[in-house]
Amino acid sequence: MYEIAETPHIDRSSTARRVAEYLRTQIAQGKVEPGVRLNELALAAGLRVSRSPIREALALLAGEGLVRVVPYKGTYVTALSKERLQDLLDFRLALEQFAVRRAIERATPQDLDRFETLIGSIAAHAKRRNFTGAVDADLGAHEYLIELAGSAHLAQTYR
Repeated sequence: MYEIAETPHIDRSSTARRVAEYLRTQIAQGKVEPGVRLNELALAAGLRVSRSPIREALALLAGEGLVRVVPYKGTYVTALSKERLQDLLDFRLALEQFAVRRAIERATPQDLDRFETLIGSIAAHAKRRNFTGAVDADLGAHEYLIELAGSAHLAQTYR
């Protein structure tokens, strides 16, 4: 038996999950607008993957409510109603409150220093009027908070 001197970070996500993450980001950033039809062939060609992971990714996104599949017509980006958006924000707030309680119990001073740095990054981007950078930094800070909570179930639900 042998030991690994340093634990490497190995990306274990499937191609479909990576495609879903890419599309989720594109939708969240408004680069793919509500109502737009997502063409499997065009996505497969553009992302240089086969259609199978595209189909699987679209099924994942449909399960999350980000896209809707219309039989024999195609897959379309879902428009969020005001009520659905409010519901999602309320749910996210509840998850983050739980994460904060867990993180307070588990975080080291170094963890909190890193979190403070991430929060500072949001402010720095906003001050420079770099709103894309601010949103990315904000998402990173929230993801780190979820990571600090140390709950795989919370992380899965939050995603």
